[in-house]
Amino acid sequence: MTYLTDLSVDEVLNRVAALSKGTVVLFGAFSRDATGQALISAQVVPRVAASAAVPVYGPAETYVGGGIVGGHVVSFHSQGVRGAELASSVMRGNRSRPTDAETNIYVFDWRQLQRWGLDEKRLPAGSEVRFRQPSLWKPTDGSCWPVSPWSLWRPRSSSACS
Repeated sequence: MTYLTDLSVDEVLNRVAALSKGTVVLFGAFSRDATGQALISAQVVPRVAASAAVPVYGPAETYVGGGIVGGHVVSFHSQGVRGAELASSVMRGNRSRPTDAETNIYVFDWRQLQRWGLDEKRLPAGSEVRFRQPSLWKPTDGSCWPVSPWSLWRPRSSSACS
């Protein structure tokens, strides 16, 4: 494992672009680079993912959709739901204890699975796959679209204002 620390953003982008097949990038927090530039991780991850010659993974649900493949990520939504449940229980007079209830979830970006040729069938059971691109031949909602040659043909209008 190689840590890319004490580098500028541009140096990180160059390094991930030069990685060889069989490697992956695990993107963590990125708040300041070696030049002292203040950064926001969610704004850096798309740049890293776009530059990378290999798949990029990360620990936070907020990075899914920003270029990472996905994985077993921290779900801030799940944490919020669990926190609200605990607060509600306490407000009802219960002495709720914090639990180790799972708030990490398996989430993957369909576009990245396609980009890297990763087989969706190999994902853990119960994984959520986001950002599917609808297809005429395979709708994502399970519906069927009847199509005939006549529904695709439109006679050319002689009007100049069509």
